[in-house]
Amino acid sequence: MRLILVRLSLRLRRGQGTLAIRTQKQSADWGVSIVLAFAASAAFPFPTAQAQVFNPTVLAPSARPPAPSELETRVTRGRRGLIVPRDAEKRFVVVRRVTLQGGFPELAEENAQFARRLQDQRLTVAQVYQIAGELQGAYARRYPLAILETKSPEFANGDVTITVTDAYIEKLDLSRVPEQARALVRARLEPLVGKRRLTVEEYQRQTQLIGNIAGVSGLTLITPGAAPDGDVLVAQVFENRVTGAVNISNRLPREFGTWEFSKSFALNNALGWGEQLSVAVSSSSDFDRFFAGQSKSQAVSVDGATPIGADGLAVGAGYLIARSRPTPVPYSLVPDLQEGGERATGTFERTYARAAYPIFLAADYYLKAQASFEHVENNQRGPAGLFFGSAFYSFNRDRYNALRLVGEGRYVFPWLMGGVVTANLYYAQGLGGRSGDDAPFLGVPLSRPGASPVFNRLAAKARVDLNLPESFRLTFIGRGQTSFGQALMTPENFILDGPEAVSGYAAGTINVDRGVTVRGELTRPFSVELLGYNSIVSPYVFGAWGAGVRERPFIVERKRIWAETFGGGLRADTNFTGTPFGESLSIEFGRDYSNLLFRPNGYRTNVNFNMRFAGDPLAPDALPGSAGVLNKKAPASTLALWQGLYAGLNAGYTWDPRPEIATVGVPTATGVDAAYTGSVFLPNLPPPLPPGPGVAVGFGAPGHSAVSALGVTGRSFAAGGGYAGGAQIGYNFQSGRVVAGFEADIQGSNPRTRHGKPDARFANIVTEYYNQGGAFLGASVDTDVGLTSVSHTKNVSWLGTVRGRGGYLITPTFLAYGTGGLAYGYAEAHSFVQQKWLGLGLPNFGGGLGDVLQSSGAVGGYSGLRVGWTVGAGLEWMFGNNASVKAEYLHYDLGSVSYGLSPLMTVLPGIPLTNVIAATARTQFRGDVTRIGINYHFGATGAAAAPAAPPAAFTTGFYAGLNAGYSWDASPSISTSAAFIPRLFPELEAAPAASATGGVHAPADGVIGGGQAGYNYAVGRYVLGAEADLQGSSQSGRSGFVNAAQGSIANVPIALWTTAVTQEKTLDWFGTGRVRGGYLVTPALLAYGTAGFAYGGVTARSEVTPIAASDVGFRSVSSLGHIATARVGWTVGGGVEWKFSPAMSLKAEYLYWDLGRLNYQAGAVASSFFAAYVNAANLTASTRFTGQIARLGLNYHFDPMELVSISK
Repeated sequence: MRLILVRLSLRLRRGQGTLAIRTQKQSADWGVSIVLAFAASAAFPFPTAQAQVFNPTVLAPSARPPAPSELETRVTRGRRGLIVPRDAEKRFVVVRRVTLQGGFPELAEENAQFARRLQDQRLTVAQVYQIAGELQGAYARRYPLAILETKSPEFANGDVTITVTDAYIEKLDLSRVPEQARALVRARLEPLVGKRRLTVEEYQRQTQLIGNIAGVSGLTLITPGAAPDGDVLVAQVFENRVTGAVNISNRLPREFGTWEFSKSFALNNALGWGEQLSVAVSSSSDFDRFFAGQSKSQAVSVDGATPIGADGLAVGAGYLIARSRPTPVPYSLVPDLQEGGERATGTFERTYARAAYPIFLAADYYLKAQASFEHVENNQRGPAGLFFGSAFYSFNRDRYNALRLVGEGRYVFPWLMGGVVTANLYYAQGLGGRSGDDAPFLGVPLSRPGASPVFNRLAAKARVDLNLPESFRLTFIGRGQTSFGQALMTPENFILDGPEAVSGYAAGTINVDRGVTVRGELTRPFSVELLGYNSIVSPYVFGAWGAGVRERPFIVERKRIWAETFGGGLRADTNFTGTPFGESLSIEFGRDYSNLLFRPNGYRTNVNFNMRFAGDPLAPDALPGSAGVLNKKAPASTLALWQGLYAGLNAGYTWDPRPEIATVGVPTATGVDAAYTGSVFLPNLPPPLPPGPGVAVGFGAPGHSAVSALGVTGRSFAAGGGYAGGAQIGYNFQSGRVVAGFEADIQGSNPRTRHGKPDARFANIVTEYYNQGGAFLGASVDTDVGLTSVSHTKNVSWLGTVRGRGGYLITPTFLAYGTGGLAYGYAEAHSFVQQKWLGLGLPNFGGGLGDVLQSSGAVGGYSGLRVGWTVGAGLEWMFGNNASVKAEYLHYDLGSVSYGLSPLMTVLPGIPLTNVIAATARTQFRGDVTRIGINYHFGATGAAAAPAAPPAAFTTGFYAGLNAGYSWDASPSISTSAAFIPRLFPELEAAPAASATGGVHAPADGVIGGGQAGYNYAVGRYVLGAEADLQGSSQSGRSGFVNAAQGSIANVPIALWTTAVTQEKTLDWFGTGRVRGGYLVTPALLAYGTAGFAYGGVTARSEVTPIAASDVGFRSVSSLGHIATARVGWTVGGGVEWKFSPAMSLKAEYLYWDLGRLNYQAGAVASSFFAAYVNAANLTASTRFTGQIARLGLNYHFDPMELVSISK
């Protein structure tokens, strides 16, 4: 609801001066001031009792943008009134007669009291005017156009004669109302024209009804008319054709992605009916899957509303659809759940029509009513969870209609130090729909046991805001609902959590049929000046409690539950963008307690950011600030010159939205299978079959080749991400408010994902027996188990783009833009397959040959330069002369690739029978990037005209900035050694261990980028200080070797072991904390040395594939080693830094860093003979993580005390 203040200010003129009249008594000034408020919102400016999305609660934002800040409308008198003569305090009069001409009978008591206070009293003339001013205030509070005048200001002979003029509005002046809204404004103000004894209630209602026109705001003035007692009502209206908001919060449950991003957009009064057409979207952080309908949480709502007539009636309709796909719960050996997508999919749809009417509209109170009809669909679906693929089916489904009635009231009370009470009453009646009784056994139930589409629920909410001394404010919020003893479907449940309830829990996680919540807050607002803009910062402490009852709980639910949260937070409201509505940020931390099952007590931090925009933001003076609130400073009116060349650095985070690699295996040779296939004549059938000759027929169901192929085939997923940083250069063209240009950038990135797919399948060899007559006698089954593990890594080690940019200046210093163009980068993917066989000895089953079958494993990969496309958007703020900071999102797509793996072979040792599987992998290289950047604009005039800047020089103070560069691996070698494990044949230990021993040269080089912050202390020509930095790294190195060794027993060659070892090392991120000391070669050029500690995240990985070539049935299996850890070490270096402007500097820096030596388990080599290990050795890899960095950095120098000042 947008509030517009209408101030009626009656003025007394003393001589040549004009005095504003206050209600409180003063020594020299007196009078009256009336402030009115009317809603400049669309048709439905208050909450509704709609069915909610679950889970989470109210997943979708309202299609209507949030309320803007308060705007002011003043109504002032331009003539007449009580004129205070000069020296009124020094003149005395004895009042002998009091005459009140034209007094209103409705104020008979006030008129009589006025006469009693004056009659026969010796007063100064000023005191007489003081008492008359109080009577004027009484009239103004009831009749805003009534004027008190006197023709004898000196009150000669003690005769006090006051005339009450019943003024009226003789006409409207709508020349400053836009043509599109003029007829609508006239229809609301026309009833005021010509009306005598115009009451405050009538005036307030008609004025506030202007708010029924979507998107309007402005002010009204009363000026003298042609008639002596006539006035002209002048309306000045501004139209906000477009309004909207962006919201970011972490309100979602973890399984829904935690963070929610929402955007609302409204088109106001486009048809001239006062209507609003709006749309809103929301998504969890995986919003790149939004259009595919696969985000963990997503919603779209559309809404239309229009006033009917000019008395406040409004009607509207809308539609909402929300989908949820929570993170799957891990299941073992159930491909239907692991590979079938998400565990469950929820869909919520709401179609509604509604009407609203304001029963009372006044400055200090209102009462509004709304009725709506809704159709609700709520469906939860998921896979059956079988060992084979199955179709999804519905877990539960609600479908019903409901009638909803809502009342909202507000009252501003004057008691104590004043405050506001707001209350809402909701009633909902279910009108029927799908019943859970239509399929009580195998059918689909409703979302809650015992629920019905025919229901009644009554809910209420009340909020009290109390003003306290020293600008403190105390707030109480109470909520409650009853279901009259009936279980309700999930969309009708009462939610105990939420920002105005028990806020220590994610949205929609505590729902009951009936319950109450109570919340109390104590806050103290401050005005904080930040970067030249006034912000309202409100720290607060709070406590919240809630309890409720589930009428028909599930087995794993409690019937009666309670929860409570205690903590504190900070809310901030500011206007950096200069738009009428500004930005808000809230951060809250709390400790929660409850009796919820499977929910331990803990802590939670809530974050919410909202940015609102509307109107003509390039006219900052068009919308006046509200009296009585903390006004926000408008940015400088001089347009920033954006045109020209710019360059800068960037840093951020990048992740892979499609962390999937699909593999397919196809048999190309089936020699092992052939060993079991065919018919054999047996002179004697094996017992327990009847003795005598017969025929054995063998076949696989499935065969070993099919098991190998199916074990490789499938998809694997795993989320991954990393830091990214680099540099950009671009050029802008500016034409008025439109900025267009192009930009090129390059950065190191590390959205590395590591994931795998385990698989276990049975290979059955069936042998059927027939006698010579062809009669079936029986069968036997030999069973082997094929265990397959497929592991993948993929990464885009560096990324660049060349893009066009086009944007609009929301304010002269704030640019919103879209961007798109070419993307290119170096992409890598690698796959490693491990496979081994086991023979099962089961009753009536044979063990097959699984204990002697040997699998080679398979390996393959791709690396190369890829070219694709990118699209994104961002916001850029010119915060100082020639300097800007930007926040940007990019989605890039480098296309998909397929690559082959080495043949996956299954060998029967000693017999030339082999199964061969040709395996291929396919993946997509896509990514999302969120980043901030700092740009320097060459030749730009900056955000505003400024006095001549002092010469650039290093001084004491803080600085922060970004950096980008390249890092080289100073210790690229990785060595592998083996430690024997005693087994059956000690003579055979040395050969496989020797085949896996060796070293590789794998330099992990790459691009780095990130940010730094520090402090300088200048003493003469010496500068000392400290600096901390953190950056992402794309450093990665990979290499391998192949060795062979002969194993013998008693000098008799038994087997030849050949082992392929691949080693990989990466530096994923890197940071330092250092001291700096330097000398000023010139006042603006610093040469310095630096040293301190270093820390970083490192990863190492080994793939070992041994093959034992033997005629006696030896076999080997592949293995994998992996470690990811954080390391701490030291760093030393030096650089030069040039302060090219008073607030900006550029540095070139070299660092040598050492995170020490890392030893890790790198897998194993082992051989077995019929499931018994004959030799084994553990492998240990060793490498050192050291490197050299050369980088550039861009810093902004500032004094925090100049940026922030706090006042009461």
